[in-house]
Amino acid sequence: MSDVSHQDHKAPMPLTDNRHELSPKARTSNSKPVFAEGDPPFIKARQINVGSETEFYFYDPASQRQEPLKVFAFIPEAWNEETPVLFVMHGVNRDAKEMFHKLVDKRLLPHKHHFILLVPYFSQEQFPTRAEYNCGGVFAQEDLNKPRDRKFWSFTAIENFFIALRAELKLTVPGYHIFGHSAGAQFVHRLVAFSASKNNKSHIIKAVAANAGFYSMPSLDMKFPYGLGRCGQLFTEDDLRTFLEAPLLVLLGEEDIDPNHKHLPMGKLAAKQGKHRFERGQSFFQTGLQAAEVCLRKVMPMD
Repeated sequence: MSDVSHQDHKAPMPLTDNRHELSPKARTSNSKPVFAEGDPPFIKARQINVGSETEFYFYDPASQRQEPLKVFAFIPEAWNEETPVLFVMHGVNRDAKEMFHKLVDKRLLPHKHHFILLVPYFSQEQFPTRAEYNCGGVFAQEDLNKPRDRKFWSFTAIENFFIALRAELKLTVPGYHIFGHSAGAQFVHRLVAFSASKNNKSHIIKAVAANAGFYSMPSLDMKFPYGLGRCGQLFTEDDLRTFLEAPLLVLLGEEDIDPNHKHLPMGKLAAKQGKHRFERGQSFFQTGLQAAEVCLRKVMPMD
């Protein structure tokens, strides 16, 4: 990603020995934090390493999750307060650790392109269904009659983790980049969509969704999760316009055309988007173009 690559680096910022004691709220009991209702989100790490792997544990009391969200992180040796931040979202196999090591050990991407790499692990135990990971936990079991408070969304964990990390490392970057492949791409494009709400402050600089199995089409005529309709005040016509302006790149593989791929959703509504991931990505893009034309006609009526 060229826009997260820097040729000239400032001197690295040192981390003090007690940086992992991140918050006065993070009182420890048998090495497990104890927090009270109303405490802000915070992160912990046994040790923060520069130039090698760090495991962060993100606690968000408002989410009421029993366990923290684990985030595999790599902070390059030449990091400073302006170092860009990149989240990479794992796929349906929940292989966050394996993905992290491929990016770091084999390709050395964080060193080469100078960015902080973050790979969150949305475990099967904490996020067991498609509704909770791929679809962000916006609705309980994708039941549109059961919307959930934003503080419980999986999407919210990304925003809140970034805010907590930025404060802890004293970063001055305005936001983050995020990439996801397959199920991770489903997460990413829906995160962008629901971050478009006028009532929500998003810190996404650029998002890349690569080869999603199916999409929430940018249309209010199709119900969620196959479109963005029937979401009530969680996603309105104004939000759709904002989503169409969002910095989202859809990345597709021309040879990703297996109609029987084991991870390809086969339901009727998913199949309407195309026979395989390549067709479905093209359908998403074309639907976005059509929606943008409709929005443009509304603000600039044609004679």
